Amino acid sequence: MPFQFACPVCQRTLSVPSRKAGKAINCPRCQAAIQVPPPAVYDRHSGDLAANDASDGIYLPRRALFAQAALLAVTSGLTLLAGFAIGLAVRGNVEVPFIPNRGPMSKLSGNVRYTDPTGKRFADNGALVVALPLTGMQAADFPLAAAELAFYDEAHFAASNAGRSILDAGGGFVRSGAAGDFTLKLQAGNYRLLIVSRHAARAATDRQAGSLQSLNRVFSPANDVVRDRQFRWIIEEIDPSSTPLDIIWDR
Repeated sequence: MPFQFACPVCQRTLSVPSRKAGKAINCPRCQAAIQVPPPAVYDRHSGDLAANDASDGIYLPRRALFAQAALLAVTSGLTLLAGFAIGLAVRGNVEVPFIPNRGPMSKLSGNVRYTDPTGKRFADNGALVVALPLTGMQAADFPLAAAELAFYDEAHFAASNAGRSILDAGGGFVRSGAAGDFTLKLQAGNYRLLIVSRHAARAATDRQAGSLQSLNRVFSPANDVVRDRQFRWIIEEIDPSSTPLDIIWDR
């Protein structure tokens, strides 16, 4: 089977039978005595690899290799873009931002009540419940502006700087309903909870100084969010098996 190669003297393209490989011939153009190279030697004039009928290998033109590489690059790029778009669509449907190394979706639920001077208990509707993930927020995020949380509704909370910081970290905010109950969907994990009564006032001699000092490092100034109301500043582990919280403010 003929193959082509370039004369090393005059650079003319020569075509010879494959049986001439390795033998000496005279170039028909410059008459120089040259040795025919093996058939697999690259022909720099044609831009291809010469056919090698003595080998089991398969040789492709360089143009074909470039075309296949380009097709692979385009296919990989489209696949990456499709995956990114699907990821954005899925994230848009979750209820809290994705936080790496966190557990499955769970919920924080409970009931808040207060005791009046006669000893009767009533639903503490409108009580504030804020959940901050212990592993989702950075020290640089604190302290948050306490005034932005002071008995606002969910829309005001989500629009505030403090609210966005908490939501972006995987935390949440809710107010108790008419029956004093509340539910907050969260990912499983450990949370610092701030629960502030709407109706139960703290006694003048009970200002929870220790809790206020700790709270002030997170919400500043702390009195802007708790004011003169009773509150809890606690740590809870939230998982699918968590039992509802039962918060009762006593006079």
